[in-house]
Amino acid sequence: MILRTTTGKSFKGVGQYVLHDKGANSADRVAFVETLNAATDRADVALAHMIDVAKHQRDLKRANGKRGTQNSKPVYHLSLSWDPSEKPTKADQIGAAKEALEALGLQDHQALLVAHTDTKNPHIHAVVNLVCPRTGDTAKLGNDRVKLSEWALEYRRERGQEHLCPQRKRNQEKRLGGEFVKSQNMTRREHYEWKKARTASLWDEHRAETANLRGERKAQFDALWQQKEERFDKRRSEIKALWKPTWKEVFKDQRKALRDYDRSLMVRLQHARRLQGSSVINMFRAMVGDKAQRQAFIDSQTAERQQIAQRQTQEIRDAGKEITKAWKYDRDLLRESHKAQNQDRYKQTQEKSKDIWKQVSRHEDRKEIKTARQFAEAKDRRKPENETHRHSLESFFGGDQEAIDRAREQQEKQRDRNKHRKRNRPRDRGKGRERGM
Repeated sequence: MILRTTTGKSFKGVGQYVLHDKGANSADRVAFVETLNAATDRADVALAHMIDVAKHQRDLKRANGKRGTQNSKPVYHLSLSWDPSEKPTKADQIGAAKEALEALGLQDHQALLVAHTDTKNPHIHAVVNLVCPRTGDTAKLGNDRVKLSEWALEYRRERGQEHLCPQRKRNQEKRLGGEFVKSQNMTRREHYEWKKARTASLWDEHRAETANLRGERKAQFDALWQQKEERFDKRRSEIKALWKPTWKEVFKDQRKALRDYDRSLMVRLQHARRLQGSSVINMFRAMVGDKAQRQAFIDSQTAERQQIAQRQTQEIRDAGKEITKAWKYDRDLLRESHKAQNQDRYKQTQEKSKDIWKQVSRHEDRKEIKTARQFAEAKDRRKPENETHRHSLESFFGGDQEAIDRAREQQEKQRDRNKHRKRNRPRDRGKGRERGM
């Protein structure tokens, strides 16, 4: 479970973020809304109540006999995000949010719970008023992230899901061993370089995937071409089979005609008339069985076969055109499909890249670890009894006694000037009150 927390000034701003879609007035990503410790179930009214309580914090504290101070950041925003493989119900999300708030001691404070569905990770937001509606006190949230981390680990442990947060478990073991684990924000430069590296890696993955797809897509085009060739071979065989009886009949008729030519004078005479008319020479050559005239007869039979072959070839060619047309149609469809896939992949990578550049300057994978001794020393410097020393001139100037004496002399002069101004300040003798009346 991923936990994120922030504090802020504006209930209206965080309400606009959790109750609407990003950059729009619609609320399609909102799954459900729940209010806690509020006199209403309406989210907008509950936020108005929180604003009213925060504005009147001084009055609430004075009514309880306390000093009327005002907290400048009364908004506490907590988000709980589950793993994409998990499907928590509405009751599960509300229960987890209530447990997390109880771990922080905020169970009695006004809160607004809003679940979102715009990411792969199921998550719920909790907007909490740090000002107690009864006493006006501001909730103390020291080490809130450590408390939430401990609660989240116990939450997983109860469900046998510690494998989902191994880093959190390691951090707990380090804290138990005397180390203090604290998240560290990146500098602006570091975050910029991280974004550049992450974006470059994203586009490298995109180009690598594109290169891998080339071989697969070439195989698809080759398979489509092979299918076209097989269809053409099959259709050519079918056409030849249809023309086979015609060829059989033609060869049979031509063999018979050639035998009749060799045996019958009348056939030779008819052929001679068709060649050059009924001249005496042709008639004579037909009677004596001239070889040139016989070759001319054979050539006429060859021409007849060539005409039939041309008709068969044209029919095969027409069938091939139809098959090629169908192949081109399928090829273009495949190209368009690949183009659409490329555009979709490009848009997805572009959106991921934009999401990276939208991230705030924080990287949760970077950790700063201090030893127990260093943390104890830092904690000792923040003790109330050391406050006088922290704000003293000795603390400010170190061991420079001359600078300390000079600063004290200036302070003394400033005190004298303030006393002089106070003595010589003109009195209005109540005239202002008279005019006001």
